[in-house]
Amino acid sequence: MEDFSFFDYRIAKNIGVKYGVITTVMMILYFLTMMAMGLAEKTELRAFNFILQMIGIHLAFREYKHSHNGKIKYLKGFGVGGVTALVNTLSFALFMFIFLGSVDPELMQYIKENEPMGDYLTPFLCAVAITMEGLFTGLLNTFILMQYEKTGHLARRKPPTKSHDIKLSH
Repeated sequence: MEDFSFFDYRIAKNIGVKYGVITTVMMILYFLTMMAMGLAEKTELRAFNFILQMIGIHLAFREYKHSHNGKIKYLKGFGVGGVTALVNTLSFALFMFIFLGSVDPELMQYIKENEPMGDYLTPFLCAVAITMEGLFTGLLNTFILMQYEKTGHLARRKPPTKSHDIKLSH
């Protein structure tokens, strides 16, 4: 029977935080690369952050499974993925808040002039939007990946391969 304690501090500290920070570093490097290439204004390129976050959560799951005899239970996996996404999202939103507010206010001005409802945007509101988007995609990524990673009494159950393997009751 599965232990239903959702939050395990050790898992959150040792795995979720570690891969949340690693994922943030990947996103910052990607963002800075886009800046260097003059592509920061192409907001649709931020969709690649979804893939980067998925990679970070997958790596967190892989480390968890390695430290738990190759197994990851569904709720524990959601805890690891959720903490990874939370740390990643909050730290990347903080980076963008500082970047748009202090490092490159011209990019913030470009966003204000070219995005719908841009007149109302501030670095803080951009960070809030990044947080909401990142948490949603993090939970979605966790849900998607857990369908492949979970272990338990129904996980990895193989269907019958031959017709004589199917037992019919008369």
